[in-house]
Amino acid sequence: MLRKFFGDVKRLNLSEKLLLALAFSLPFERIPTFDVSGLTIKPSLLIGIVLIIVSGVNTAKNSGSKKHKLNVISLGPYLLLAYSLLTFFWSVDKASWFKSNLILGFVILLFYEIWRIIIESSKPKEILRLIVQTIFVSSLFIIGFGFFQWFGDLLGLPAILTGIRPEYDAVRLGLPRMHSVLLEPLYFSLFLLLPLGLSLADRKNELFKNLTYRVGFIALIYRAILLSLARGAIVSSIIMGFIAFFYNFSELKKQLDSKSIFSYLGVFALLLVVIISAVSLLGKKGTDDDNNYSKGIGTLTGHLETIRPWGNAKDKADDNSINSRDVARQEAKSVLTKNSSNKLFGVGAGQYGANLSPAKESNATSNFVALDVWVQYGLIGLGILVFFGASLVLKKNLKDTVSFGLVLYLVGFGIQS
Repeated sequence: MLRKFFGDVKRLNLSEKLLLALAFSLPFERIPTFDVSGLTIKPSLLIGIVLIIVSGVNTAKNSGSKKHKLNVISLGPYLLLAYSLLTFFWSVDKASWFKSNLILGFVILLFYEIWRIIIESSKPKEILRLIVQTIFVSSLFIIGFGFFQWFGDLLGLPAILTGIRPEYDAVRLGLPRMHSVLLEPLYFSLFLLLPLGLSLADRKNELFKNLTYRVGFIALIYRAILLSLARGAIVSSIIMGFIAFFYNFSELKKQLDSKSIFSYLGVFALLLVVIISAVSLLGKKGTDDDNNYSKGIGTLTGHLETIRPWGNAKDKADDNSINSRDVARQEAKSVLTKNSSNKLFGVGAGQYGANLSPAKESNATSNFVALDVWVQYGLIGLGILVFFGASLVLKKNLKDTVSFGLVLYLVGFGIQS
């Protein structure tokens, strides 16, 4: 399967190859990166810039080629950018406003260049398939490194090799929280919800060509999300799995027999025994008072028991991540209720931190995407974004693997948020 994949990639033009390189680099947001004047330079940023330049040069050379008209739906990102620029007039921190719009403008420009490359391709469906498979390959890479990170930290390998952050190592928590090359376990799990949704939606094995590979890939993702201990992503992935089960049911009846079911369950049980054994034998007590559960498997179950609404009185009083998110969301709501105009128009692009009391950095967040958008862009900006997203979903045929996979991802992302 990989041989065919790389053979197909070799036949692409430069812009299409850069597009796949961008898809592969998406999760690499911490390793390897470096900071310049407060801006984190990531591989995806550099590849995105090169993609825009190369694509722009190609467009200029082929200026006489067919033009693609933008409809009302595809104008959504431009409308959001136009409104974001308009918020200059009531923004407090002009520097943060400029930085926020610079990032938004770059993302929208990159979005349209990707859209143009796909629709101008001689085989757009083939390009889309390769993009999805590239995301799968990238996922395998970061999951593989994630397992090395998790087992390596338990065995006492230095952080310079495992790449684990001190906040998430076994010394502090009793068990490491897998986050691979990403900054946070949450970000790691949120990214994995994308290949999970796409692979769960592949009911006819169009992307994998083999049910065994598909089941194995899905099992790896679930293991990785579990070991990240990102509670919201765990709940989201379970719900996505239930939805996908009913979506896949008719095809599964054709593809599965009793022998294959027992084979899959046997492999699943073996992997579960390996994880439980590693947790029980190598798990530590942990030095963090807010995460100090019983050694071994108790560290895993104790952390998961804090998921709302099962958390106990101690969990609700601790200075843990769930409670800090509750505080952040209350702060965001307080900004919205300061005056009626904040609800409708927002406080301005990049102005969330400046409007808190006391003021915080411009990258402050409520840990809820919709609430962040509402605070900064108001109901007007949130409405533009929701309309654009809903239009894209409703326009597609949900029997299509990629379309339904993206819907599953949005469901999971929404639940996590």
